Amino acid sequence: MVVRGYAWAPCGIARVEVSADGGDTWQPARLMADLGPHAWRQWEWIWEATAGAHVLAVRATDTAGATQPASIAYNRQGYLMNAIERIRVGVLPA
Repeated sequence: MVVRGYAWAPCGIARVEVSADGGDTWQPARLMADLGPHAWRQWEWIWEATAGAHVLAVRATDTAGATQPASIAYNRQGYLMNAIERIRVGVLPA
């Protein structure tokens, strides 16, 4: 199964990693064409999905070396919301 997405940072994206276990382990995603320092960067990850419940998470690292944090302090306006998002998915048996 191919999982795809986009990442963005003001100075560009250096690396994207994906987790299928909620962030316990991380695997590198393949970055697609670099369309410039201010463009979104598409990525894709080949997932050998197994049947059952999974929690997918993605984190990006920019060219300055900053990686998305696991969580951030809440603020009412939602500014600087840059934490790793997690999504629960279910895979049906083949």
